[in-house]
Amino acid sequence: MARRPTCFLLACGLFALCVACGPADESGEPVAEASSGSVTVDGAELRWVREGQGPPVFVIGSSVYYPKAYSEELREHFELIFVDGRHFVPSYSPEPEALSEVNLSTFANDVEAVRLALGYDRVAVVGHSVHGQIALVYADLYPASVSRLLLIGPAPYAMSEFAAEEAAVWEALASDERKDLLESRMRTLDSVVGTAPPSRSFAVSYDHLSPLYWADPSYDAKQVLAGLENGPAFGPLVSTLPSRTEAMARLSRLETPIMVVVGKLDFAIPYTVWEEIAGEFPNIQYILLEEDSHNPQTESPGRFDPIMIEWLSQH
Repeated sequence: MARRPTCFLLACGLFALCVACGPADESGEPVAEASSGSVTVDGAELRWVREGQGPPVFVIGSSVYYPKAYSEELREHFELIFVDGRHFVPSYSPEPEALSEVNLSTFANDVEAVRLALGYDRVAVVGHSVHGQIALVYADLYPASVSRLLLIGPAPYAMSEFAAEEAAVWEALASDERKDLLESRMRTLDSVVGTAPPSRSFAVSYDHLSPLYWADPSYDAKQVLAGLENGPAFGPLVSTLPSRTEAMARLSRLETPIMVVVGKLDFAIPYTVWEEIAGEFPNIQYILLEEDSHNPQTESPGRFDPIMIEWLSQH
C-alpha cells in the first residue's frame, strides 16, 4: 500500500461560510449556503467547494470546473463536495524527485485527507473521465470510507491499451461532419495551445477538441472550463494509469457498488471497453446513453440527473 500523507493543514477557514447561493429557489424554499476552503497535503493546497443539501457526495477532480458541470437540480438532492486533485493545482510544483513519486495512490490519499478534515464518515464518490481511476483506487485503499461509486466516462486503464477500440468506435460512429471538424481542429491545435498560458493547456485543448468529448461536435465549453488551471502533477496522473491486468485485479477486489455511465458517442473513452468489463463483475451496473458523449452530466442533465439521483440515493 502506498505511503499515506504524513500531515495536512487546514486553511481558508475550513468550515466558514464563504458564498451565498441566494435567498430562495423558485419554490420559495430556503437554499443551502455554499462553503469553501482548502486542505494542504504535502505542499498541495487542495481546494474544496460544498454546495447543496442531502447525503454527502464527493465529486473529485476540480473545485473550479465541476461545480459548473453539474446541474442545480442535483443540489436539491445531495450535498456536493467538489474536491481538487493536485493536477489542477498549478501552485503545486515539487522537486522532480518528489513529483516522480506521485501516482494514483497519491491522489486517492488526497481525497481521504479532505474527507477526514471535513469530518465525514462515509461518502459516495463521483469520478469522471480519468478521475474515475482515482475513485477506484480510493475505494480500494479506503473501502470503509466509500458507500458507492458513480463513474462517468471513466478511463478503464492505460490509454494505450484501448487505442484500437477507440479507433474502431470513431470509424463506426463518428459522422462525416465530426470527422471533418476534428481534422480541422487538429491542424490548429498547436497554435491554439501555444498561445495560451501553460497552466491553461488542458482546458484550451479540451475545448478545442470538442468533437471527441461532446455529442454536439462543435460544443463550446469555454464557460464551463473558465478558470481551470493544470499543474505539474497532470503528467504523473496520466502516466500512472494501471495496465488492463492491474485494473481488472483491482476491480476483482472491490465490493463497493459501482455504476458506470458511458455515452455511445464518447470518442475519448470507447463504450465498448466498459461494456465488456461490466459483464464480468456483479457489483458493477452499466448504463449506456445512446445520444451522449463524454460529458452527459453537463450536456444532457435531463437524462443524466435521474440516474445519479436514483443511484446515489440508495443505501
